Amino acid sequence: MLDDYGLYRMPDFARLSQAYSVICNDLSVASFHLTNMAIPSAIAYQDPDIVAYPPWDYSVNLQAAFWRTSCLRRLLQEVGPNSADLFELQGSKRHNARHHSREKHLTFSTADGNPDVSR
Repeated sequence: MLDDYGLYRMPDFARLSQAYSVICNDLSVASFHLTNMAIPSAIAYQDPDIVAYPPWDYSVNLQAAFWRTSCLRRLLQEVGPNSADLFELQGSKRHNARHHSREKHLTFSTADGNPDVSR
């Protein structure tokens, strides 16, 4: 998690705990993202408060998140040494082509459609 993540607003620790619990209990979850992203069309998840990223240019991104270590390492090895921006783009292409059917990248949904774990 980025060191300045909690500087804007205090994190909602109940939501952080919920995200951590989901990634620990659902082995199909590759990452659980904690920041607002402009998701093109979120996919429903088991919990109505949580959505999955669809295949898109930034389905893999480096915003604050809980990652399943094996998934992140595999993507880093597949993409190879790159800038953060190229890792997001190339990692998303690889994920969308090879892993999307079995691995999910999740985030929280709110009434306005924007995920948020801050108070």
